[in-house]
Amino acid sequence: MALRNISTTAEFQALLKSHQYVVADFWASWCGPCKAIAPLFQTLSSASAVPDKLAFAKIDIDELNELAQEYGVSSIPTFVVFEGGKVMDQMKGAVPAKLNELVKAANAKATAAPASAPTSEDPAKSAAKGPADL
Repeated sequence: MALRNISTTAEFQALLKSHQYVVADFWASWCGPCKAIAPLFQTLSSASAVPDKLAFAKIDIDELNELAQEYGVSSIPTFVVFEGGKVMDQMKGAVPAKLNELVKAANAKATAAPASAPTSEDPAKSAAKGPADL
């Protein structure tokens, strides 16, 4: 699933831990601009998600106000890009061109990021090679 509707703080924390990059849309059901930009965010999330690297989330500030407070969301919509669980970038407002740029930048970083495969095997292989192997 490219876009996840977050229902608990624990669910969001798990998403941050399982993906290097997360783009979160802080919104509310009564917010007109949030509703206006939602289809674009849905489209971008479907086109830009990178399995195990870049995920997209929607967080209703009325349901999860503690997350909105934790990340300093003072107006909506607010889009926050997380890298390694920390805030990397933020955009306030429903500006399609800026949202496109924000998601494009997150996708570029996620695509360029090395795979999250364990690397402990590589040093062992290197250590097993003797001078004759080099």
